[in-house]
Amino acid sequence: CSREGVKAYCIGNSAVFGREKGYIETTWEADGETFTEDLPADMGPETVRAECVQIPFWLAKTRHLNRMSSGYGPYTLSRLCTETGGVFFLAADNNRIKWDNVVMRRYTPDYRPVANYVRELSTNRAKAALISAAEITMLESGDVPIPQLVFMANNDNILRQQITEAQKPLATLDYYVMQLQAQLEAGESDRAKLDSDRWRAGYDLALGRTLAMRVRALGYNAMLADMKSNPKTFTKEGSNQWELVPSDEIGGGATVRKLHKRAMQYLSRVIDEHAGTPWAYFATAELSAPLGWEWQERQIAMPAQNMGNNNANNTPRPQFAPEEEARRREMRRRQQKKQMSRPNL
Repeated sequence: CSREGVKAYCIGNSAVFGREKGYIETTWEADGETFTEDLPADMGPETVRAECVQIPFWLAKTRHLNRMSSGYGPYTLSRLCTETGGVFFLAADNNRIKWDNVVMRRYTPDYRPVANYVRELSTNRAKAALISAAEITMLESGDVPIPQLVFMANNDNILRQQITEAQKPLATLDYYVMQLQAQLEAGESDRAKLDSDRWRAGYDLALGRTLAMRVRALGYNAMLADMKSNPKTFTKEGSNQWELVPSDEIGGGATVRKLHKRAMQYLSRVIDEHAGTPWAYFATAELSAPLGWEWQERQIAMPAQNMGNNNANNTPRPQFAPEEEARRREMRRRQQKKQMSRPNL
């Protein structure tokens, strides 16, 4: 296009922030039935390589952030438009957060030849560390467990059994987060040499979020271990559950408190220096709840059960009404058909 003097113009959806995959609401038909679902599709990233670590949030209210707009189009098309003197126009998207174009100008992706981008990764360890960490999370983020926060405690034995099961995935989680932390900290000495707001925001957010997850994980493990060895006593009549809820109290010892201090420094810097950007939005979401934990007792209604031995007088298990059973069978059939016919975008 450039040699012929042709300008390229595109219109399309923005890339998902720091990710290759986005989601598109898709409707399709199979054997006369219609299905609708948000399906994964290639929608990014907005840069040559993904520059955002894809670690999960522990709070359900923030998990929608894996679909957040980057404010820019996908890299390849955006670079084509830029190099030819054209424009990539972002299509209207009322379902995602919009960013101020004036603010986001400071964070424009690098549209120079890819060789320049790759060369800079070899000359700055912070950049290389961020890209490597992002690639680790792209490959492994689906295997990262989200810890259990609510535990039945009808008696101490039930509570201990639940805690034992909840502790099993922690080895996977701890290995994963330590791997990310080591990767990012390998580039920390070059952080001061980062030459753009985009790189500084990306690196600080990645290390800040990784440290925050480590603080939460270590504190979580300490709380479970303590409860398992010395179960707490309910103070309210009828309580039968314990729930771990966020707290300003950081448990786990001096090492965890040091990690907490560093996490707060990195995330606060992102919020202060990059206001009005996706990086600040992510950092704010991470700090929307304290990084420590405390136990709160709860009560949940339990169905009446016959606790006697297995004998003829035991209350029979409840049976669904025929129409309810038919409805459930139909739901299972549709779900199976939906999975079998789901298109690839």
